Amino acid sequence: MTQVDGEAVRLKSEADEPGWEVDLDDEWGIAVIATVGRQLKLRREAVGMRAGQFGVAVGYGEDMIYKLEGGKRIPRPEFLDRADEVLGAGGLLAAMKEDVEKVRYPKKVRDLAAMEAKAVEIQL
Repeated sequence: MTQVDGEAVRLKSEADEPGWEVDLDDEWGIAVIATVGRQLKLRREAVGMRAGQFGVAVGYGEDMIYKLEGGKRIPRPEFLDRADEVLGAGGLLAAMKEDVEKVRYPKKVRDLAAMEAKAVEIQL
């Protein structure tokens, strides 16, 4: 628990975010999440915010912020929206939601979805 504007707030921790790890066999996914993390860190530093302060502002723990910035965890879409707002990124962070959403699913699943879409296209 931490204090935000005089109220006790429970920050999201590692235990609250199951299933959002990066698949180490997915090179494209690793690149996407690393880019998102790098942008988060650059934006945070540009506004002069420490990781702990940013974490409180978005409702995450400092450790989780470091994992997101380091490309170790896949951020949730609502986190990107909130981070964009807090960091004044003008929609640039929120715009990454589409690629981040794709990375959330294993490469095999994404490949299968692409094949299915092509099959439907051919059938039409």
